[in-house]
Amino acid sequence: MAERIEQRFNGHGANEIYERLVDQLGIVAKEYGLKLDADPATRAGRVHRKGMVDVKFAVVEELLTADLDFGMLIPKSIRERVRTELEQRLGSLFA
Repeated sequence: MAERIEQRFNGHGANEIYERLVDQLGIVAKEYGLKLDADPATRAGRVHRKGMVDVKFAVVEELLTADLDFGMLIPKSIRERVRTELEQRLGSLFA
């Protein structure tokens, strides 16, 4: 079952949010050996690794949504750590 994170960035355009998001997710993908698929035309994409994690993201106007889906064998502690790190990175996109 996927978990959803939503964050609104008032005063920032969708393209600006998307570009910063992809930069941050690129760092995370490299660090954890994940694949990043990004589509600037639709301002959506995903970060994934088969059997482990699948994060689908999209930016519409000022709203960013991310759906996190973890493999069944991923322990709850790791799921929580990934979710916490993702929320922290999203919160600091414009810090």
